[in-house]
Amino acid sequence: MGSSRPVNLILKQFLQSYLSFLIRAAWSLQQNLVGAGHWSTSFLQFAPDGGVVGGGWAPAASLMPLLGLLFVLVLISFPFLVLTGYVLGRKKGAVITITILLLPGLLGLAGLWPTISPTPAAFEVGGVGILGDVAGTISLIALAVVAGWSVTILLVDCLRIRRRFWDIFDHLWLVFSLVTVIFFVSDANVAQHDRDYAEAERDTQRASAYLLKQVDAYGQWCHNNSRSDLLSCYWTSGVHQTLLNASFEEANLFGTVEPKSSAQLYGWYGRPATPQQILTIRKELAAYNQMMCPVIKMTNPNWQQTLPTRHCEMTPAVFLRAWPEPLQGKVDKDLCGSAVALDSECMIPTLAYLHQRDSALANRSESEHRSKNYRWMYYLFFSCVLGAKLAGSTVRLTALDERPDHETRRGIRVLCHIVTTGFRMIRSLLHHLARFLKWIKAKWRWKHRA
Repeated sequence: MGSSRPVNLILKQFLQSYLSFLIRAAWSLQQNLVGAGHWSTSFLQFAPDGGVVGGGWAPAASLMPLLGLLFVLVLISFPFLVLTGYVLGRKKGAVITITILLLPGLLGLAGLWPTISPTPAAFEVGGVGILGDVAGTISLIALAVVAGWSVTILLVDCLRIRRRFWDIFDHLWLVFSLVTVIFFVSDANVAQHDRDYAEAERDTQRASAYLLKQVDAYGQWCHNNSRSDLLSCYWTSGVHQTLLNASFEEANLFGTVEPKSSAQLYGWYGRPATPQQILTIRKELAAYNQMMCPVIKMTNPNWQQTLPTRHCEMTPAVFLRAWPEPLQGKVDKDLCGSAVALDSECMIPTLAYLHQRDSALANRSESEHRSKNYRWMYYLFFSCVLGAKLAGSTVRLTALDERPDHETRRGIRVLCHIVTTGFRMIRSLLHHLARFLKWIKAKWRWKHRA
């Protein structure tokens, strides 16, 4: 038992660098698959009778299939990388490749390999457009580049690809590079749209907070004057929570839970108001504004206005995005320039417009951010193409495509030799096993005859 511990410790230290590398890559891959909507980190708990009793999110548990897939692919790729080294430099190339592959583990045993946390600092559950951390992306890019390089070298050796192929490949390389530039510009546009989205979100939040302050002041007036008989006073208690939520919520919730019409804003507790209720509330609020902010006639008999005070404010122009709705068949556009105590006439249509606009912006933002996950997948594919491009440089450097026919297809010959040797070993093993069984059988018969 005591001797097994050092062996286990040595094996752990040797594999730590490889496992950290793969786990970080798996986290990054999972983050992008979740963002693209092709992977889920949620789970359900079932009762013995088959009913659902609970659920939640388990990113670490859902990571295991992806980690297992990467682990299997890397194990399969190791022999092919050694074969690639043999194609380039025969036994010397194979030895160099094996040394490079073992180098991280050997450095880990010596304590010289940098410590890399196997888990990222954060993981966004359902994070649309989240691309994961840099370390995980670098791990995947390294795997993709090596895979593209190795596969291309083996194909050049097996198919006897000549220089004409690389001239054609350069054309494809330019096309792939052009697409990458287009995606880069697209990401820049998404960043600009994100800034517009954030600004629109803040406008809606500030407009909701502005109207909430006036609604609460009106609710306090109703309480102080015992006017619970007014429908508008009852309305303040219902709309308070709606405006409070809109003052802090993000715009992606406006399309699902927040009201997007004046009838919903004049309603309460999630129920829209009827046209008659809306008319009653608007008349009562107009009377309140007239009482708190009476119109003063100026020297010119045709000019009258309400002077701004602490209780009577002119609504800031940044909040005026819609005209008042018709009242008894007329639209009084002058209301939006008057000082009032509760500017429901201009602010409620404005909030209805802002919620509709922000809902559309949220849908556009989600679509654009989801496309970022797909562009990330393209960049990963482009990393494979980059590996193929590097393989082209390696081919030219080693003159792999200029070798005579008897020097080509080294990889196939080695594989055939390995398969043939393995078959001979198995056949020899079976032959000796058969002779051993015959000897046992003969000895058993001789023993029973004696």
